[in-house]
Amino acid sequence: MARMAENWKKILAGMLFIFAGHSASAEPVIVEFVAEENYRPYSYLEGGLPKGIYVRILTAAFAKMTDFDVSFRMLPWKRAIALIESGDALAIIPPYYKPEERPFMKPYSEPILLEKVAVFCRASHLQQDKSAWPDDYFGLRIANNRGYLSPGPVFFDAVEQGNIELNEVTSAVHGLKMLIQGRVDCYINDAQAIRWELARLQSRGEYDPVQVRIIQGAIASGEWGYVGFTDRDNGRFAYKDALVRQLNEVLRQMKADGQIDRIVERFFLNPAG
Repeated sequence: MARMAENWKKILAGMLFIFAGHSASAEPVIVEFVAEENYRPYSYLEGGLPKGIYVRILTAAFAKMTDFDVSFRMLPWKRAIALIESGDALAIIPPYYKPEERPFMKPYSEPILLEKVAVFCRASHLQQDKSAWPDDYFGLRIANNRGYLSPGPVFFDAVEQGNIELNEVTSAVHGLKMLIQGRVDCYINDAQAIRWELARLQSRGEYDPVQVRIIQGAIASGEWGYVGFTDRDNGRFAYKDALVRQLNEVLRQMKADGQIDRIVERFFLNPAG
């Protein structure tokens, strides 16, 4: 009963937003986005607070959207995706555009950041050119974050056919530690995220590149990160269309005037800021 009452509150809020035109003097609609809790440097939880490049970009965008008061709920990726699939969460950051694999997720926002998905391996496995993904990696043990589709359908076909051994991990740190320990041969994720975590592991004395060399192999794909919205809410988030329109307008403006690029640059100068 409590959950039903809460759903009706959200539907009523959306109806009021639509029919009243949501004037500038009205209270903003309270909105929650779910987000990946362990995807440094893009989206992560630290000290109980949401952090990361996408968090900063969207926080700046929301500051321009006075009709909405948006917060982030940081979760493991697979759990966050499940909430979008069930219609219990409005939006998620930062998925790639995968409409066939995730038919429950639409619409998507304007593309926000272009990420390069790459495979990193122990150097002993990259002594010869291995630029063809995933064919050059047949016979290897490759770690991938649970629920991530970024290696691409051809990779997962190769796994199904027994040409590649897939090891699912919970985070980049988990995957890289397995790689350092020799429990897998390669790990695939966004190249920037991998370099970021390797540097953090090295600073903590958990990775010595002299003892174990980890280097980049093939680029699997270039993928844009988005905000993805649920298509399974059955009207629960009646303000969704208005929010999507406003968010897309703001993101287009931020890209055009260079604000997104400046946010990314400032993040790497001061990640804690």
